Amino acid sequence: MTMRLRWLLTGLLCTPLPAQAQLVAVGLDADARMVDGEVVPPPAPPPDRVVFLEFRDGRALNRREVEVPISFQGPPSAIAFTQDRRTAFVTAATGRTPAEPDKIGPADLLIVVDLAGNQPRVVQTLHLGASPASLALSPNGSMLVVPHADDDSATILRVTGGRAAIVERVRFAKGARPLSAAFVPAGDRVLMTFAGQNVTRLFAVEAGRLKPEPLTELSAGVYPAALAVCGTSGLAVVANYGVVSGDADTVSLIDLTGDRPRVIDTATVGPAPEGVACSPDGRRVAAAIQNMSTVPSSNPRYAPVSKVFLLSIENRRLIRRAEADIGAWSQGVAFVENGTTLVAESIGDQSLHVFRIVNHQLEAAGPPIRFESGGPASLGVSPE
Repeated sequence: MTMRLRWLLTGLLCTPLPAQAQLVAVGLDADARMVDGEVVPPPAPPPDRVVFLEFRDGRALNRREVEVPISFQGPPSAIAFTQDRRTAFVTAATGRTPAEPDKIGPADLLIVVDLAGNQPRVVQTLHLGASPASLALSPNGSMLVVPHADDDSATILRVTGGRAAIVERVRFAKGARPLSAAFVPAGDRVLMTFAGQNVTRLFAVEAGRLKPEPLTELSAGVYPAALAVCGTSGLAVVANYGVVSGDADTVSLIDLTGDRPRVIDTATVGPAPEGVACSPDGRRVAAAIQNMSTVPSSNPRYAPVSKVFLLSIENRRLIRRAEADIGAWSQGVAFVENGTTLVAESIGDQSLHVFRIVNHQLEAAGPPIRFESGGPASLGVSPE
């Protein structure tokens, strides 16, 4: 080996490879328009779509998009990526009614998007038989759990070769209203919120199926909705949405370790936390609260903006650190870039707000990313 080649190889080995940009999917619901507290769809909206953005250093790059049905109904955790970022799964609970195209009616769709090529493309559309509230994909990408709040059930699907197939429908008690699900990192257990019963349950997974009897039941707050698992820390968080009365609602911290998982802390964040997220290292939590921005302006507690809250997890407790205004009708929130960047959706201003996290503070990373065709109603982030 020549000296010049040895120097070249040494330089290549010592030079760090550039980090892969993280993929963020924003689902745009073209029917999501609110007029004085009432959803009033526009007369001739463009198609719904999912916009895929790559994030690097707090900046969005390389925008791609595909027409896919999207729904503002339910928690915003309605998009999920496989580990290799080649496939995305999307659910839609509402859409235009064919017989009455000026009205919004129920839908029951799960859509599979192939991301392997330069242009995303829909490769499968499944009818689930009930409106999906959200979805959760197992860490190994082989199993989907889709809760149905209006049907008090959950559809379990098997994923192979970039396609999904229905395995079974698991039934729950009448009025249970399952809303969100989240797998633990090992993939052998699933958390699920039951808003109608004000509980969160932990289920075992065996051979790609959900065992119907829960391992444990957790009581956190009123109307538990969105969920997030905090990486491999053994912690999870749940947003307790409340009843949109103006009361201050909460986010709860769950300890998943040991034989008896339990709620170990609860923090007040304000009215109606719609989205919740936890950083991969289990050190930070974010909540997007609607803040009474979805009620009529005549309501004495009406507010024109939503908010996003940043909390830290210290000594197994939640500590509020910072807050920032975003547009009305907040939806999803997520940490990206190893927890250094926070993104939060607002249907009201049809924007994705991007913040850098510096010393427990939220600093805007430039103007919000605005979408002309619809309101950001669902959010998905690729695994890091």
